[in-house]
Amino acid sequence: MKIKSISELTDFYYSTLEKALENMDRKRQNVVRNYIIANVLITVAALVPAVWALRRLDHPGALPMWTLGLTFALWLAAVRFAYKWITERYAARFKAEIIRPLVHAIAPGHLHYYPANSVSQYQFQRSRLFVGKIDRYEGSDLVKGEIDGVHFQFSSVFARQKVEERSIQRSMIGRDMDEVLLKQLFDGNMMTLFRGFFMVAEFSKHFKGTTLVVPDAVDPNAAAYSLLFNERVKKEPWLGKDQRIKMDSPEFERLFNVYSTDSIEAHYLLTHSMMERIVGLKQMVGHRPLYLSFNGGHLYIAIAYDRELFEPSVFKSPKSYGVALEYIKTVRNSIAIIEELQIGTRIWSKAEGERSATERYLHDFDATLSPKKPPYET
Repeated sequence: MKIKSISELTDFYYSTLEKALENMDRKRQNVVRNYIIANVLITVAALVPAVWALRRLDHPGALPMWTLGLTFALWLAAVRFAYKWITERYAARFKAEIIRPLVHAIAPGHLHYYPANSVSQYQFQRSRLFVGKIDRYEGSDLVKGEIDGVHFQFSSVFARQKVEERSIQRSMIGRDMDEVLLKQLFDGNMMTLFRGFFMVAEFSKHFKGTTLVVPDAVDPNAAAYSLLFNERVKKEPWLGKDQRIKMDSPEFERLFNVYSTDSIEAHYLLTHSMMERIVGLKQMVGHRPLYLSFNGGHLYIAIAYDRELFEPSVFKSPKSYGVALEYIKTVRNSIAIIEELQIGTRIWSKAEGERSATERYLHDFDATLSPKKPPYET
């Protein structure tokens, strides 16, 4: 099934959604005005006691200086709360009136959008890409569907682990760790395991082991992940440097490291054409780190983002071409991953899937499309 192109979706965005866009832009302007008013009121409320305290510094019984710092902290917290409270309803309406019909337009009848839901924590952990105790798991913008016989789902995901002491944080990753990397990993006492786009899809090949495709260790955009990965090697020896599987694609080798519980199976899964398509996917996502996992009969794909997929900005008009194109590309490219990797193409028949890993690797040939399976649960 051919999914709509970016140009077709752009036409849909500006024609079918024209009235909805006008309505949303008016709501956005109201949100901005309310936010400015709220900021002014909060600032005045904070300045009055702050100025009063400063003028009485030389008087007996004056408030200590730390109260000014407390006032600033309360002001900042109030501004952040006001932004979230004022923009929350706008974001929900935007996703319902703009993003939902845009998702449905890509492949009518094949895609469903649930803005408040996400890929389940169970599926996230099942990928074995990001391991460790998860203390806080959040997500949004779930898209579920079927393209070319492949059932899949994807969403924004934010997985974190609680680490109490700063000294423990540093001991986990080395005391000489770069402060920038430290900030990437930690927010207060919460350590980020992953934040970004996460997809799980059926895979057409039968396999029993686990194969991971992760960014090369020298990729500066994946430095934080590499540090956590190195900690993981202590518990899982098959992920050690000497266990890295060499592939026969120089470009693929430059971008990724491959680890597997079955090296024969890894070569079987990562054929020349599959490696070329993964490299193409990497070019599509640009500088963002890309991770893939083959496990339990499914393909898992993770792309690091520092924001939710379809979160609107109240300071940019949705009618702006640049803003519109960003939403359209995000929606379309997310679905295009299925098309790009061609994971619905079946490589061998079900009977042949019962062969050993070596036999399957030696009998790698094209066959019919994978039979449909019921979509997995959220």
